[in-house]
Amino acid sequence: LTFGMVTDIPVWTFHAWEGSIWDEGQLEKLWKHSPVARAPLVNTPVLIIHSENDFRVGISQAEEMFSALKFHNKDVVFVRYPRDGHDLSREGEPLHIIDRLERMLQWFDDH
Repeated sequence: LTFGMVTDIPVWTFHAWEGSIWDEGQLEKLWKHSPVARAPLVNTPVLIIHSENDFRVGISQAEEMFSALKFHNKDVVFVRYPRDGHDLSREGEPLHIIDRLERMLQWFDDH
């Protein structure tokens, strides 16, 4: 729902969504498809990994999902990487790339 307002490609979202959030009926349509709307239904432990300088998918998107899952007492961990952008897995700081991979492997081992 809020992605279109924090991304560096808002025009794309309006095209993909076939309208802007201000168009009649769009808020309801977007909420229906929002992952945040489904937070109460999540039963799988969730590891959210995000870069603070991701301008394609703003960190506020991860913060929203984390908050929604915590509100519903879900098993969730949120890891933030400073200074990295959308391409963390390929172009992030080397120690962040390694840390991310190690955290994911550990997450799967633990869950």
